[in-house]
Amino acid sequence: MPRRLLWIRRDYDAASGAGVRVGGLIVGLAAHFDIVERTPEAVLGAELAAVPARPRGRASLRPSWHPGRPSGFTRRVATVLDAAAVTHGADAIVVSHPATYARLGGARPAAPLVLDAFDLLWTQSGTRQVELGPSRRPGLRQRVRRGLTLPLHALRAAAARRLELRLLAGADRVWVCSELDRERLIRSASRRSRVEVVPNFVPAPPAPEPPEDPVFESAASARGDRILFVGAMGYHANRSGLSFFLDSVWPRVREQRPSARLQVVGRWPDWARPGDEYRQPGVEVLGFVEDLEPLWRAATVFVCPLLVGSGTRIKILDAWAHGVPVVSTPVGAEGLDAVSGRDLVLAESPDELATALLTLLDDAEARQRLAAAAQARWRAEATPELAVERAAESLQRLLER
Repeated sequence: MPRRLLWIRRDYDAASGAGVRVGGLIVGLAAHFDIVERTPEAVLGAELAAVPARPRGRASLRPSWHPGRPSGFTRRVATVLDAAAVTHGADAIVVSHPATYARLGGARPAAPLVLDAFDLLWTQSGTRQVELGPSRRPGLRQRVRRGLTLPLHALRAAAARRLELRLLAGADRVWVCSELDRERLIRSASRRSRVEVVPNFVPAPPAPEPPEDPVFESAASARGDRILFVGAMGYHANRSGLSFFLDSVWPRVREQRPSARLQVVGRWPDWARPGDEYRQPGVEVLGFVEDLEPLWRAATVFVCPLLVGSGTRIKILDAWAHGVPVVSTPVGAEGLDAVSGRDLVLAESPDELATALLTLLDDAEARQRLAAAAQARWRAEATPELAVERAAESLQRLLER
């Protein structure tokens, strides 16, 4: 009889990176385990879910993802988790994402607990958000404001790091996306942490079919001019990266290649709408697209201009699987151990990014070479089968212990 897992997760958008990872692991591991899925609110129950977070002052160093709880909350949640494990007959508990575990107060139940830390949240904080961005020479007021903001970001990053490491230390196993994140935790976390790599992944793309939509047919006919970006626009890293790209890189690309088109694909939440920078010539904001395959087939280059982030970017793995060459910032490709010029092209400054894109738009042979190498990397390192195998082995070792 298979062992049973109580899997605590948020309701992620299935098309988002988190949705692809969490949903894919659950589907794949269902062949090895019985899995019961619950949201944090369902596990906590009405009484504990209603416990208010401690208020955050304007100068608070506590990150927004950490609600802060009154004394005794964590102990009560541990009791609730143990009761839930007994109720569902679960041999282990899996929690998706550190912010979800923070919602549970970082409780340490008696049952074995696995934390899937596919984002290390402290790496999204800190001075990087201030130091990187559009290349402008700030005025005096901006320079003074930046001088005051940098130390505050650094303090918040340090506080986020301490809180997150405390959370990770409460888990019997911690899954991360890359060796880079594993090394970060091994250097920083206590010896009690057991950190293992369960890589991000994307499924194999379907066999190509002729596009039926005339919009996509026209895109395919202009293949040499199409630059694609895909990402959930509720995620601040995607919005800030694209704002930088549209402000500082896109005008350079259009100046040299007026026929270039940038297609921005991804769901926009109600509270985040495209700004004026998206209304430039050549920019198409498509929003959520149900079937991305025609867009992937029509794309010449995929761009990942992120300036902050954590884990590994599933959007790059998707481009690799589809054989679309990638231009990325170093942060965008972080954790993938990718070699610039072999798996993708790395560029950081606006001039470097524009030059890399223009070069690939003009060089079909270079695009084919990058696409072939990238697809080989995806097959070897980023398939669902590999990730599920790693996760299943990790859980089996934990349960045998």
